[in-house]
Amino acid sequence: MRSHLGALGLMFALLSVAYCKTDATVRTETVKPSPAQKGPAYLGIMYTEDAMGVRVAQVFPGSPAEEAGLEVGDLIVTANGYPVLGTYTLNKRILSLDPGDEVSLEVLKRDGSRILRKAVLAPLPAKYKEEYEETPGYEP
Repeated sequence: MRSHLGALGLMFALLSVAYCKTDATVRTETVKPSPAQKGPAYLGIMYTEDAMGVRVAQVFPGSPAEEAGLEVGDLIVTANGYPVLGTYTLNKRILSLDPGDEVSLEVLKRDGSRILRKAVLAPLPAKYKEEYEETPGYEP
């Protein structure tokens, strides 16, 4: 069993996109994260590596993962359309994003069904930030 971000496996990030509606048209705008949203983001799961992807071992209450409907036992097989071959590939895919962004996760449920879950990632909680900043290779 392997996890990242120390022993917690809690780092995830996304870029913020907001939709603004005007009287004439609907347009998409990129929104710059506020200072509180800069840095690593948080999905709110602990996970283990599986032969077919990354298996959710824990979903933290009130987290973006819980709001998206992820459950213990779910197997994450893609993130934003890219295959998740293990914890490293999931981290790399998510860490390329910023807090406030949406990530689409294709999940294989225990009954064999595949569903798409979308989560809007939050800023990394302060209680995990110190550990994250001590992780080798971290660059603010």
